[in-house]
Amino acid sequence: MSREFFVSMPHGIFTADGVWFHTTEELLREFSPEVVEHLGLERLLREASAWARFPAHAAVWLLLVFLLSAPAAEAVLGALVVYVFLAIFGPGLVLSGGARLAVHLSKPVLQGLAYVGILSFLAADGRLGATGAGLAGFILLRWGVLDAVVLPIARRAPGMKRTLPAPDRTLRNLIIRYAMKQGTHTREVADMEASMLRIWNYRKSEKPGGGGMPGGKP
Repeated sequence: MSREFFVSMPHGIFTADGVWFHTTEELLREFSPEVVEHLGLERLLREASAWARFPAHAAVWLLLVFLLSAPAAEAVLGALVVYVFLAIFGPGLVLSGGARLAVHLSKPVLQGLAYVGILSFLAADGRLGATGAGLAGFILLRWGVLDAVVLPIARRAPGMKRTLPAPDRTLRNLIIRYAMKQGTHTREVADMEASMLRIWNYRKSEKPGGGGMPGGKP
């Protein structure tokens, strides 16, 4: 187990990216031993974590592209539309190749260098509105401000309330895609999802006002 990227606890796995998965190392090895053995647990969690944060990272990159080719207001709107779409539907779109790409696109140094270069170009070209929009967008996306505002709203989209949180759906779907690619199979997908839901509901019950332990215990 990597002590640098993730911590496995009795009620979930927490990554250095700030992503919480409602499962445990033992359960992942139980439900899909072939995938975990082939990839390694850290790589699997890195890719799932990067894709879970992909709405923000995709918006970071697309905002730059849009600012180069469209007015600032349209660029911001376009990046926001992509962000919301991926926040709602992204977990179902995850592919092994896409998750690996997301790992590279999420690197802060790469994003920072791209923004310094392109925003400097826009400022030198006199496009101060685009420069300001790019800087503000980068801060809101990288610091997780947009996540804090939009993701709770995305959870209220039709059909989302009764599903697992997006990171758990991403991890589940990524495991399934890798298993299909390897020609292996996971144990009952329903069992894996049920275990995630059980941990998720337990964590919710621990929050203030959550009612304590499942089953009504204080």
